[in-house]
Amino acid sequence: MLTESVSFLRTCRKAAWVIAALIVCASSFSTTSVGRPAKPLSKAEIIDLLKSDVPPARVEELVAEKGMAFRMTAQTERELRAAGANDSLLRALRAAAPRGPASSSSRRATRPTPETEPRAASPAVLFVQSTPGGAQVYVDDEPVGTTSAGGVLKLSRLAAGEHSVRVSLAGYEDHQETAELISGETVHVAANLTAAAAMSGSGAGSEESVAAPNVRPGESYFAALGIVTPESQPEDYMVVDVLEVAPGSPADRVGLHSACAILTLAGVRVTSPQELRRVLSQHRSGETVEITFSDGSLNHTARVRLAVNTPPLRAR
Repeated sequence: MLTESVSFLRTCRKAAWVIAALIVCASSFSTTSVGRPAKPLSKAEIIDLLKSDVPPARVEELVAEKGMAFRMTAQTERELRAAGANDSLLRALRAAAPRGPASSSSRRATRPTPETEPRAASPAVLFVQSTPGGAQVYVDDEPVGTTSAGGVLKLSRLAAGEHSVRVSLAGYEDHQETAELISGETVHVAANLTAAAAMSGSGAGSEESVAAPNVRPGESYFAALGIVTPESQPEDYMVVDVLEVAPGSPADRVGLHSACAILTLAGVRVTSPQELRRVLSQHRSGETVEITFSDGSLNHTARVRLAVNTPPLRAR
C-alpha cells in the first residue's frame, strides 16, 4: 500500500511538471504559429515552473528558446532561488536579461547590481605636505609636481601599490620615504625639510667641505663639484674632460674620477668648461642636481648635491 502511494505521488508530480511546461509552450504557440516571435518568459512564469518541480536545467532551456522579459536584481535572485533556482540557472538568467531601457513595469530595477556590472574602484590619493612650500615632488624618481606656496600637493592619478616618494627643494636636504597607496584611500606624506647648511656645519672637516686639489697652470677648479677641468677645449668637443677629482667631494661620491667626461649637468648639455661654469653659477650650494658622465665605456646618470662651504673658483 505504501509503495503504491509513493508511486502515485511521483506520477502526480510528473504530471504537474508536464502541465506547467505545456502551459508555457501553449502561451507562446499562438504567436509563433502566425510567424511572430515567442513571448519572453516573465518572472512569475519562471517561478511557477520552478515551484511545479520543473528542473532548473529545463527552465534554462526554455529561457534560451524564448528569452525573458524582466531584469535581474538582488531581490529577483532571492525570489528565484527560494523557488528552486540553482547557480547555473541564475547565471543563464543574468546573461539573458534585457540590456535596453527598462519598461514601465521594471523601472525600479534600473541600477546595476554587483553581479551584473562591478563598480569601478575608487582611485588612490597621495597628499604631500612640505615645509617650506614650493618643493619638487618625485614619485618613483619621476617628477610629478610642485607643492604650493602653502606646501600642498594632491595627486589622484597614481596606481595603487608601493611607491618611492622624494621631496626636494634647493638648499634643503631631500626627504624620501616609501608610501603604500590603497584604492579609495588617501595617504599623507609630511616632509619637514631641513636646510642643507644646517646639516653640513661649517669649517674644515664638515661633510660638504671640499679641499682644493693641486691646481696646475691652464686648469680651472670648480669648487661646487670638486673637480679640475682644462681651462679650454677644442671647439668641436661635445663633453667636458675631468682631469682631477678631490677626495670626498660631491663628484667623488657619485663615482667621477680622472679621465671621465661630463655630458650634462642639471639637464643642460655642457660642451666646454665655460658652459659647465655657467650652469654651476645658476645653482646654489646644497642644491641637488642630475649629472650624466662617461667613464670611457659606459654612460652614468646620478644625482649630486653641490658642495657647501667650498673654496671659490680659481684659475691660473
